[in-house]
Amino acid sequence: MRRVMLLALLALALPTAALANSFTFDTGGFQNGRISGGRAGVTVDVIGANLTIVLVTGDLTLDSTCFVAGATCYSWPSGGTVEVLNTANGLVFQDTLKGGIIATTGVITPRNFLCSPSSCSLAVAAGLEPSARVDEGSTTFSIVDANGAAGLLVAGGAAVTFQKVPEPATLEGLLLGTGIVGLVEMTRRKLQLGT
Repeated sequence: MRRVMLLALLALALPTAALANSFTFDTGGFQNGRISGGRAGVTVDVIGANLTIVLVTGDLTLDSTCFVAGATCYSWPSGGTVEVLNTANGLVFQDTLKGGIIATTGVITPRNFLCSPSSCSLAVAAGLEPSARVDEGSTTFSIVDANGAAGLLVAGGAAVTFQKVPEPATLEGLLLGTGIVGLVEMTRRKLQLGT
């Protein structure tokens, strides 16, 4: 009986382990970046040594329930996109956003989201919209804008993390493993009855 239980656990665990495909795209070492836009939507480009990640928000509203002490928060309930580009500017990943929040510290001009008159920092967190490729995920940005008038970033990083939607072959493996466990149990019972 112990062997059958062990076989059952293996048959179920191996295909199930393949369901957890988590991916993370990270810009790597900061090279440069830009922030532009305003309350109608902000675009943030962070160019790193590995990848470029571009975020476009939806319409922003002032959020009175800011999660960062001493910061001003703006949120958007839906809309926007995130793109991940390789070093040759080829599209690696793209998804729509289901909303997010921007927390700013320092003096920022809400009209155009530029720091005034000195540096400020921004943190962005947004959820990824489920799609044929993405089960769930998020994107995060942490940036410093010190060159207010031009919107040039002086430091920062960005990442996109998501769970991949399981491929049909993975689900077939799970069902096959479950079926094998059933067949083994049926065979075991028939052999016990025959003796």
